[in-house]
Amino acid sequence: RRTVAQMAKWQTSLVIPNAGWTSLTGLYEAGTAGTISGVDYCNGMPSVAGISVPDPPGYTQDGSFDPTGDPPLEEGGTVAELIEELGIDWEGIINHTAITPDIVIPGGTWPLFASSDYWPIIHVTGDFALPGSGQGILIVSGGSLSISGGRTWNGIVLVGRNLTSNGNNTVYGMVVTGLDAMLADDPQAWAQALGQNSVGNGNKIYQYDSCSIASATESLAGFEVLDNAWMDNWPVE
Repeated sequence: RRTVAQMAKWQTSLVIPNAGWTSLTGLYEAGTAGTISGVDYCNGMPSVAGISVPDPPGYTQDGSFDPTGDPPLEEGGTVAELIEELGIDWEGIINHTAITPDIVIPGGTWPLFASSDYWPIIHVTGDFALPGSGQGILIVSGGSLSISGGRTWNGIVLVGRNLTSNGNNTVYGMVVTGLDAMLADDPQAWAQALGQNSVGNGNKIYQYDSCSIASATESLAGFEVLDNAWMDNWPVE
């Protein structure tokens, strides 16, 4: 046993998003049916915003389905202000100092998701088309993500640039896009130059789900060392 001016604090896997879909580059919704919602699909947590975007780039809607949540649409402020509100260490995530991925693409291969208990952390570099349904934490840096057809993702989606959605695809958990703005000298100019995410036709669902988020982040739970406190080392029998 040793005494130090530190102690350990348990980090839970609970993550509360800003919205069902937060985008630093704005969002364009063109479809006529579907859901973008901050209402907890798991029914365990209070509602969050359905969509959160800075303005500009803002939110544009041509279709007939409206976001839901509390509030349905959170629009305003600058890109830098939303970055500060998010509090995501994007540079640490893509450099693998904040999160260690289970699979890195290119190099690794897309998993089969044969077990419902398998919630990997997957980091993809460059533009990526989701090859099939899955679950866990999907990180796409230095590129955009496209989801087509009837594919489903449960958990967390973090995208450096934009997400283009077509077809009847579904995400239960949380989505944050435009994160590469955090790496730009002028995040506002970068986000506006890239343009808005595109949510096209199809009966799609993008909905906050606290249970999927908890399952996706369970492997990240651990001990965080705090200064000016006490920690004991306990012997293992």
